[in-house]
Amino acid sequence: MMPRVAATLFALGLLVGATPTARAAGLTTLLRRETSWLTTLEGLVGEAVRAEAELTRLARRQRLLDYELKEATRRAEALESRLRERQKHVRSRVVGLYKLSRGRYLRLLVESKSRRELLLRAAALRQVLRRDLGELSLYQDELAKLTKEKARLAKARAAQRAARQALLARQRELNQARAGRRELLRRLARSRRLRQQVSGELSKVQRLLLKRIHRLRKRVRHAGGFAARKGRLPRPVGGPIVGRFGRARDQRSGLSVLRSGITFRPYRGVRVRAVHPGKVRLAQALTGYGKLVLVDHGEGYYTAYGFLSEISVKVGQRVRLGTVLGKSGEDPLTGRSAAYFELRDQKTPVDPRPWLRR
Repeated sequence: MMPRVAATLFALGLLVGATPTARAAGLTTLLRRETSWLTTLEGLVGEAVRAEAELTRLARRQRLLDYELKEATRRAEALESRLRERQKHVRSRVVGLYKLSRGRYLRLLVESKSRRELLLRAAALRQVLRRDLGELSLYQDELAKLTKEKARLAKARAAQRAARQALLARQRELNQARAGRRELLRRLARSRRLRQQVSGELSKVQRLLLKRIHRLRKRVRHAGGFAARKGRLPRPVGGPIVGRFGRARDQRSGLSVLRSGITFRPYRGVRVRAVHPGKVRLAQALTGYGKLVLVDHGEGYYTAYGFLSEISVKVGQRVRLGTVLGKSGEDPLTGRSAAYFELRDQKTPVDPRPWLRR
């Protein structure tokens, strides 16, 4: 047994030598811990599911930002390339304009040979100036676009870094949740193994207790209660015994019959009393027995009182020693006054005579 498991068992009172009560209490503690761990595990599973969904969303956003950053970089590089070409052209035009501004405008106009040539040269000069001004304007526009694109590029890079940091943080959280879930599963498995071990030990203890209780019941049966009254039970009714227990020959039919009890010959209408405290289980007319009362004395012992002319108790009623159960009647076969008495041990008929007081 691992040291940690042994320590847990010792803390819960589950090691060999602990009382059954301590083991049962420890088992209850284990069940409570398992319930708490399962609740925590459900929370971790939910958190892991949410983290995985968030991770998927962040990964999608990361791919989108990577694409936007790539496109922004491509546009910025293209603008820079065009801007360099534009810069070369504008520089050459600025040099030309500078030279024209130092007297060449006037020379071009003065050297004209006719008025028509003068007008053409002036128009061409205006067109050159407009084109140069347009080139300068385009240069300024593209320079502004490049500045704006660089700003967007810087913003996209910052967003990409933030998204990457969020993605890494969420991945760490997910890894922690998975690690916590694995640890809880290990604890749960270990706890269930311990619980199975303790349940097995408690089952053994329960079987031992049942055996001990069974032995104690046997001792009680022999040391006290109904069994201790053997040979000292009072007769349920007066009169001689005219029908003995066991197999005997019937005087009227001549047939051999098996009797489960004994028959008394009292006067008709004599009170029939309980021979021991107990509880009435049956109180009704029964074929072959006339009106009959069955009393449960516990420990597996029953007494039956038949051939009654009337019944004085009800089913479920508790009776004491000497309680009147009814009055004697007559034997259904002979028609003579009689009272039937039967004793059963664990539902097996036994001869009542050795149990009755002499």
